[in-house]
Order: sequence, then C-alpha cells, then structure tokens
Amino acid sequence: MNNMRNIFGSRLRRRLLAYCFEHAGEAFHVRGLAARLDEDPGNLSRELARLSRDGLFSAAVIGSMKRYSLNRQYPLFDQFREILTRTEGAVGQLQRLCESSADIERAFIHGSFARLEHGSPSDIDVVLVGEVPSGHFLRELGGLEKRLGREINYTSYTPAEFATERKKRGGFLDLVLKGKIVVLKGNPRG
Repeated sequence: MNNMRNIFGSRLRRRLLAYCFEHAGEAFHVRGLAARLDEDPGNLSRELARLSRDGLFSAAVIGSMKRYSLNRQYPLFDQFREILTRTEGAVGQLQRLCESSADIERAFIHGSFARLEHGSPSDIDVVLVGEVPSGHFLRELGGLEKRLGREINYTSYTPAEFATERKKRGGFLDLVLKGKIVVLKGNPRG
C-alpha cells in the first residue's frame, strides 16, 4: 500500500481515481462527487483541476456546471485502471474483506467485471467458498456496495458443495472457472 501512496499521491487522489475508474463512462460534477466520496468539495475541485492539467481528466461545461470525466485517450489509462481496481477499487477492497474472514476459504470475481467489460451500472459477481457469510461480513459487504456504487451479487458454497458442483460438466461453476476470474482468496481452480 505504501507504493500506491508514492505513485498516486494523497488519500483523496487514490479514492478519487479508484471511484472514477470504477465508473469510467460517467461524467461528474464536483459537489456530487464530493458527496459520493464524502470529501471536501474545495479539495476535490483542486485535485480534479490538477489531474485535468495532467491530461488524465477532461473537463466540459454543460449549462452552468463543469463536469469531469476520465480521458480514455490518456496513454496509461488501461494500466491505471487495472492497478487502481486491484488495489484501491473493488478488487482490492473485496480482497481485504475476504481475507479478513476466517470462514471464507476461497473467493473470486467472475463475469463482466472480471473480464474488465463492466460499465457503470454493472454489478460485481462473486463466488464465496466456506461457511455461510456472517452478519458482520454481510454488513461490511453492504457498506462496500454503497462506497463503490455497485451491487455485489454473491453465490455461497460450502467446501463440499463447491467440490461437487465444479465437477459437473457444463454446470455453472464449470463454465465460470473456464472463463476469466479474479482471485480474491485461496485457489478456486486447485
């Protein structure tokens, strides 16, 4: 995490970039984004102005509002998106949540989010293997959904159910594990 601080600067910048890369197709006005991130609008405005000067964001005035959006033509757009998603964004946060739960043995993301084909309204599909998630885990997951602005759908299996289901040719787990997944905890294919 220290390396992220060196590369991407302040906590505000990391949160801003993680959120905006998770919602890369959207345009944001400062006050709405500040409310979503629970950050000071003045500090956020200055950060967006700096990132716009650097070319990572584009700014456009629509009516009386200035709206910012990520510049998809930025030379390191795809690399930044992957790094931020895996560290500060959805993947990093889900990974920390799963790692903190001793009841979860394996966890992974599948579907459009794992394939990096997700748009702003896209949900995140997760498979959890272990004991049924506790109330604490589910509350944390709900808080994460709110912070990310995305629905997180999970399918939960006991270790025995997972072993049985993944052997079924053409079954859900067989198809999911043949596709692109992002591992959050353990080895789902092992």
